[in-house]
Amino acid sequence: MKLSLILAHPSPGSFNHAIAETARRTLLRSGHTVFFHDLCAEGFDPILPAHEIPKEAVLPAEIARHCAEIAAADGIIVVHPNWWGQPPAILKGWIDRVIRPSVAYEFLESDSGEGVPLGLLHARTALVFNTTNTPVERERQVFGDPLETLWRSCVFGLCGVNDFHRSVFGVIITSTAEQRLAWLAEVEETLDRCFPAAGPARRRAPRMRVYAIEHVQLAMPAGEEARARDFYSGLLGLEETAKPPELAGRGGAWFSNGAVTLHLGVEQDFRPARKAHPALLVEGLATFVARLEAAGYPIQRDVQFAGYDRVHMNDPFGNRIELMERTA
Repeated sequence: MKLSLILAHPSPGSFNHAIAETARRTLLRSGHTVFFHDLCAEGFDPILPAHEIPKEAVLPAEIARHCAEIAAADGIIVVHPNWWGQPPAILKGWIDRVIRPSVAYEFLESDSGEGVPLGLLHARTALVFNTTNTPVERERQVFGDPLETLWRSCVFGLCGVNDFHRSVFGVIITSTAEQRLAWLAEVEETLDRCFPAAGPARRRAPRMRVYAIEHVQLAMPAGEEARARDFYSGLLGLEETAKPPELAGRGGAWFSNGAVTLHLGVEQDFRPARKAHPALLVEGLATFVARLEAAGYPIQRDVQFAGYDRVHMNDPFGNRIELMERTA
């Protein structure tokens, strides 16, 4: 099957990106062709100019490609956060420019535009995966769940895609790493159900894969928990998490922000890891560098490669730590 996957979230480290990547890998594993667009990373222009409004308009090459892909798709998957009960502006602009007359719908010759259009999309199934920081019950009871109406009726229903499914994941800001892994498993199950594997992919062996890092373990000397807290919480901004009672007596400290988890374990014959190291994806690398240098941690600037700015430093115990920031 040919499937269109659209992502709209500006932060590369967001849970929306994790959903989209899970969707992309699941669909490819099942043998499907995937047209994937990360609208923010691609710099999609959401402004609909006046000369593009007529259905016979000559479209820019980028918009024409989006239109061709969405017209040919057997299924459509959209991933975005709930912002004020709406999609992000870049996604609304994508709808304006791509879900257009003669591509996604048309009015009958006897209709001047005030009636019910005829849906033209070839796709029969559409999925929307939303993240939210509003409890689902409040979204429905207080706000009426406007995103459900928008996608089910105003977009896909109008364009002839009547098999519609929407999953909402939240509250994101207070979710645990375990909860997010369960949500990603739900994404995978939904895609497998709605777009099952066909042909050779159907006959593959049961799936086996490594799909996430639960945590990274580093060593530290005994009795240095305070210095670990100063560095990993005070400078890197990770929160200390309680160790299970069964492990608390061993010393050390655990740190996490929900997406990244580091365990510092006591090693009696401690030697720092100077080559093997965790690479932490960050935003605001320059601010981190200034904060670390001010605290007396020398920054080592390594060879740069396309797509990232990166630096290294040592934690209080000499363990090598890498910080990486994606570039435009």
